[in-house]
Amino acid sequence: MKLILLTLLVFVNSVLCGGYSKSGKPVPLPVPVPPKVVNVGGHGGGHGGGHVKAGGGHGIGGGVLGGIGGGGFVGGGIIAGGKHGGLVGGLAGVGGLVGVAIGGGTGGSAAVDTGTAIRTDKASVYGKGPGVSIDNRFGHGFASGGLGVGGHLGSRKIQVVKTVVVAYGPVRGRRQCGSFFYDENKQMCCSGEVVPSAPGFKCCSNQAYDPTRSNCCSDFVVDNRYYQCCGTGYYSIQKEFCFLGHAHYKAEYAICENKFVYKTLSHTCILGTVYPKGFQVCNGVVYNPATHECANNKLCPRGWMFCHSVPYNPSIAVCVAGRIYPVGFELCGGNNAYNPERSVCINGNVYPIGIKLCGTAVYNPTKTVCLTGGVYPRGSQLCGETSVYWPGTHVCVGGHVYLKGFQMCGAIIYDPNTEACIMGGVYPIGYLECDGTAVYNPATHVCIMGSVFPKGKYGICNGKAIYNPTSEQCLLGGVYPTGYVVCGTIGVYNPSKQACLLGVIYPIGYQICGDNIVYDPKDNICILGAVYPKGFEVCDGRVYNPEVKVCLLGSVYPKGYQICGGRNAYNPSIEVCLNGAVFPGGYEVCDGKVYDPGFQECASGVILSKTYDICNGQLYDSSIHICLLGSVYAQGYAICGSIVYRPKNNVCLNGHIYPQGYELCDNKYAFNPATHVCLSGMIYPAGYQACGNRIYNTRQYTCLLGRIYPLGYAVCGSNVYYHGPGMVCIAGQVYPGGYQTCGNTVFHPAYQVCIQGNVYFKDAKRCGNVFFNPSVQVCSGGRVYPIGYKSCGDAVYSPEKSVCIEGQLLPRDYQLCGQKPFMPLTHFCLRGEVYPLLIYRPCGSNAYRPNTQICFNGIVYDKTTYVMCASKLCNLKTHFCYKNQMYNRQRFGVCGPQMYPKSGKKCCNNKLIVSSGRQCYGGGKW
Repeated sequence: MKLILLTLLVFVNSVLCGGYSKSGKPVPLPVPVPPKVVNVGGHGGGHGGGHVKAGGGHGIGGGVLGGIGGGGFVGGGIIAGGKHGGLVGGLAGVGGLVGVAIGGGTGGSAAVDTGTAIRTDKASVYGKGPGVSIDNRFGHGFASGGLGVGGHLGSRKIQVVKTVVVAYGPVRGRRQCGSFFYDENKQMCCSGEVVPSAPGFKCCSNQAYDPTRSNCCSDFVVDNRYYQCCGTGYYSIQKEFCFLGHAHYKAEYAICENKFVYKTLSHTCILGTVYPKGFQVCNGVVYNPATHECANNKLCPRGWMFCHSVPYNPSIAVCVAGRIYPVGFELCGGNNAYNPERSVCINGNVYPIGIKLCGTAVYNPTKTVCLTGGVYPRGSQLCGETSVYWPGTHVCVGGHVYLKGFQMCGAIIYDPNTEACIMGGVYPIGYLECDGTAVYNPATHVCIMGSVFPKGKYGICNGKAIYNPTSEQCLLGGVYPTGYVVCGTIGVYNPSKQACLLGVIYPIGYQICGDNIVYDPKDNICILGAVYPKGFEVCDGRVYNPEVKVCLLGSVYPKGYQICGGRNAYNPSIEVCLNGAVFPGGYEVCDGKVYDPGFQECASGVILSKTYDICNGQLYDSSIHICLLGSVYAQGYAICGSIVYRPKNNVCLNGHIYPQGYELCDNKYAFNPATHVCLSGMIYPAGYQACGNRIYNTRQYTCLLGRIYPLGYAVCGSNVYYHGPGMVCIAGQVYPGGYQTCGNTVFHPAYQVCIQGNVYFKDAKRCGNVFFNPSVQVCSGGRVYPIGYKSCGDAVYSPEKSVCIEGQLLPRDYQLCGQKPFMPLTHFCLRGEVYPLLIYRPCGSNAYRPNTQICFNGIVYDKTTYVMCASKLCNLKTHFCYKNQMYNRQRFGVCGPQMYPKSGKKCCNNKLIVSSGRQCYGGGKW
């Protein structure tokens, strides 16, 4: 084999390079060195790697120099290659070259001349790479290789086979390269080895190449039209790219911002960084859409919501008025949020819990009270329906408020030290009431029978009544007209109209019956010394009313009674007379004997008891026996279909007898409730139940919310869930594992904290012994209040509803009077003093009491002396007001409904009389 290769190399060199002298003798020349670099064709079918110019093969394994598998295309191969690639190349035609290469495929073999070194790479077995062969220029160089169809990616490392050089000694005009000489016009020395060359060629390790057509990549020469250097190898510029010294397929990989290489099938480049495919950008932030979402250019976990562009978790927080709060917070008004467990909402504002509404104001019940829609200091009380007073300084009398020490008499205030309230009026102490009709001075007048008279002008009867002796008389302590007479010890009567009988006064005409009965003979009658209505009669010494009674046999009976047998009386409506004797109604006669048809019967003149009966020709007592199906049984038996049974021990169902306790299912089938159940008209073993319209076994399933589930499921609120690990039911809602409860609130420790039974975001802060949310609350003096609250002494308040005056919390509409706070709705300020409007009113620069005083032109007057008469001030000592007109008391007076001039007239008991020579007395007499 070595001899064949050597002979071939010498022959080819002589033919192609003109190795003959002028004399015709061959000149020893260096043996042309075969190409150092060959590529391995792809594994599989298709054209061989060799180019046609170089006699490319047409074989099975895909080829290299001279054709692979099946020999050269021109000139034919000397040795056929192996089926999978390894072979010895064939001899090329004209311009061809003999080359030896190793395919690297399994089963391949190599034929190597003496001294040949072989370098292979296991990674070159498979691939789609192109084959490379020797060009025909001077029998050297490169040509494009064919593509092995169906092959696998071959090695990028080139298989190098050292060449065999035959030297014939030094020649004139040659340069030495190691132990060889070469023609520098046609050859060059590369790494101590002689290689074919041409003008402009360069060395690539121990090879020569044309830089305009090829590249030297780490001692490997590649066609620069298709390949470029990359790190320690090269790459196909059509199918690959080079990044940081490594080749990558363009169809599968890409470069991210000149920083990273990533696989396009599974990853993507976002903002200069490689992420799994599907990731997206939200306002400059990369996120996974499976776990997060982007809305309004804000990134938040999936399921979250936005509160005025701020994301929050709706399972643990709520959005109220554009702010985020823990679950449970509510809206108050249009823009306030509060926790109902700690605060209250009143008229759109948030206050500490305990604050209440009073009318339009708010108040603290521990410091103030709400009365009649207004806020007052604690301890104030209600007087009547509208008046409020302070018990320390005022009193409530008759629904009105007065200073302490004064009292109320009707609508008038009086001083109990000097005055008295009598019949709704105020009088000097010592005046008395006259039987509720008048008030008098006991020093000058007397009260007799509800009338007031001057002392000493009338006679007094029994110290109580006054009378005129000329026409009246005093009888038994009373005043009567002359002519009246005393009857007995207690009565006085008029003999012209009355009579005195047995010491009692009766109308004229009454009579006495017996010894001591007085009666009116117009309507009554006297019988046997007793009084009866007219028409009554006597029956053997007994008095009776013949309209409702009857006299029989010397006795009195109700009307309608009759005589039976001449001896007895009876009532025909309920009794009968039989055989001269009285019997209850309904009795009859049977052959001369009386019997009761209710319990007996007459059979052929014989009286029998009704309890006997005949059963199939047999006589029996129906009170203790029963006839069933033609036979006599003891009471208690019954019929079931065609069988007699005892209901005490059995039960009859649909004509069949079953043990006691059996029941019917759907009125069709009998079953024992102790071992079975009836469900939807069908019988099932005990333990089955109905769930809606389906039946299930309670040992394997359960019914939840009308549907059947395997055991292990449970109800959480209105949902059904598997009660297994990773799920938890809290307050009727199903949560993933990890959620917990804090008091009545559900929270997740990843976002929130539970402090003293309340849930806070993790940014909660401490205020004294409690915690608060700084986004909606503030800490002041160790206490937590809604944002905007202020302190007032020991209290806090909302400036929108209240005002702080000298450390006292008051409603917003309070004002100052000097240094004293007051509510203009119920009080007024005058000269630095506060007065209640229920008692006082302003009058110029003074305060006055409308109940006892009058304000006229800014001056205060006492009502005991002055009154208003129309629009004028009237002095009661000198004048009086009558029908809005003012009159002089000395010249005019009022008598009953009319006003009169006092000259020549006098008023006597509300009647006008001529005053000359006449005196006015009580009772309207003069």
